[in-house]
Amino acid sequence: MKKNITIICTIASLVLILDSIGMGYKIMAFLFAGIIPGTNIALTPIQMLILMVVLASMVIARTGVLPLLRKYKSVKIKKTKLTARHLSRV
Repeated sequence: MKKNITIICTIASLVLILDSIGMGYKIMAFLFAGIIPGTNIALTPIQMLILMVVLASMVIARTGVLPLLRKYKSVKIKKTKLTARHLSRV
């Protein structure tokens, strides 16, 4: 219970701090216009497209492809050994 209260208070403090420095506006300006926070540099639309494609592919790989690969690598095929009884039938 104490751990939950600590986590909630920490998150609330972080939200208040980020809101006081205008981080929400800066993030939206970066995502919509490509303006890098704290500078006068703006990314071109092509650079923003490349950035978004790279980030989207990383998210898709992390949430979709890698868990499937781990699942298939962990599956082991059971090998059956042929005993003398089985060999006599063959």
